[in-house]
Amino acid sequence: MSNTASRAYTIRRVREADLNELIGLCAEHAAYERADFSSGGKIEGLQRSISEPGRLHGWFAEAQGRAIGYATATLEYSTWNAAEFVHMDCLFVVVEYRGTGTGSALLHAVLQYASQQGVDEVQWQTPGW
Repeated sequence: MSNTASRAYTIRRVREADLNELIGLCAEHAAYERADFSSGGKIEGLQRSISEPGRLHGWFAEAQGRAIGYATATLEYSTWNAAEFVHMDCLFVVVEYRGTGTGSALLHAVLQYASQQGVDEVQWQTPGW
């Protein structure tokens, strides 16, 4: 991709103040995955889940004051493995920032979170297409 130097971004944790922007990215993500999405009632559910100690952990990729991607994850438990694992629920980057390393940086943030939790496994499911 040309001119990637002008596509600098940063990765940071999602905060409660970001939830409207997160919902907007979720809508774009759903459209990309050819899935239905309604923003109704999402703010309240996300507020409960992302507030400390929080069940949901999220990261934004930002460029020029705009969220350009996100990843979310939860800490789960596998009965079969008798161990915790991190489930990466979502990883999405807007089209104009794909191929710039943004997705890899978001994945690295999730892997770093797993390491901080002492977890060796991250699971992610994505459409086969």
